[in-house]
Amino acid sequence: MITLNPITLEGHGMRLEPLTPAHQDGLAAAASDGRLWELWFTSVPKPEGVGTYISEALDGHRDGHMLPWAVRDLAAGAIVGSTRYHDVVAQIDRVEIGYTWYAARCQRSHVNTACKLLLLAHAFETLECRVVGFRTDNFNFVSQRAIEALGAKKDGVIRHHRARPDGTVRDTVIYSILAAEWPDVKRHLATRLARHKRVSMAAGEYVSVSSQADTERADLDQERRELATSPKAERTELAEIYVNRGLTRDLAIHVAEQLMAHDALAAHARDELGINASTQARPIQAALASASSFAVGAAPPAVLAALLPAGLLTHGIVGVTLVLLLLLGGVAARLGGASIFRGALRVAFWGAVAMACTAVIGRLFGAVA
Repeated sequence: MITLNPITLEGHGMRLEPLTPAHQDGLAAAASDGRLWELWFTSVPKPEGVGTYISEALDGHRDGHMLPWAVRDLAAGAIVGSTRYHDVVAQIDRVEIGYTWYAARCQRSHVNTACKLLLLAHAFETLECRVVGFRTDNFNFVSQRAIEALGAKKDGVIRHHRARPDGTVRDTVIYSILAAEWPDVKRHLATRLARHKRVSMAAGEYVSVSSQADTERADLDQERRELATSPKAERTELAEIYVNRGLTRDLAIHVAEQLMAHDALAAHARDELGINASTQARPIQAALASASSFAVGAAPPAVLAALLPAGLLTHGIVGVTLVLLLLLGGVAARLGGASIFRGALRVAFWGAVAMACTAVIGRLFGAVA
């Protein structure tokens, strides 16, 4: 029979912290992002009602039928929502996941997938639940799509089931995931998370390289104007560059004149600004390269997350990471003509040191459960 005790769940950039009154301000701010309480088919509290919301959740835990969490985005360091186990039936090893809501900025992101993976893994692999249920309002179509996207099966609809905050009565749509279905669901969620991260990496790379491309365009526009208004000064400037590289002044002037006669802008772009065809910023190419490299790099931990139980996951990922570091170090050394053994050992050693430092810092600052 399952027993529910407060526990911190962390992974995939998110931390689920046992809900306490200390989370009141963070939850109020999260609910205000999108004024979520105005959705008539949800139970998100108004900012002034968050204290009562927390008290009722903690009462549910004391009564043995709830286990509530506040959701923290580790990258931002902010509370972004709440979720909980509820309608717990310990005698048959059943929990439901619900009362879930996130700040508007976190919706349609990796946040829900990451949190559900943590909650489901804890339910099936630690608590050894036989079934995990979900329920939502029949008019909450966004929630229904999100639950179905997890891989949950629709059990049915309970008509005229419970009152909404506005006093109307809702029909409740019921879903569930059985323990036998969990391995496939886990693999599916791990794949979704890897896809989310791949897209995020590509988008970040695109934005970064686009900024570089904008700077290059601005520099070229400026150079084009200067060539149109002060060609002699620009020729002198280009000649000085060649003098500094070792040419005599007469030869430098001659080279500058010849290159500017052929393509003045290209000559200044290459030798003054450092812009040429091979190094020019290409945002789309950078985004595709980033997404592809991340997909390859994320494949091993994603596969492990889908196959290993939660208790072995950390050790499995560390082990596979060290093996891959050995391989990458060896390949890099081979391509560079260096000692394969020394290169592989160096990369693996410093990778292990970095992982150890990260783990120690996480323990010291309470960032690891």
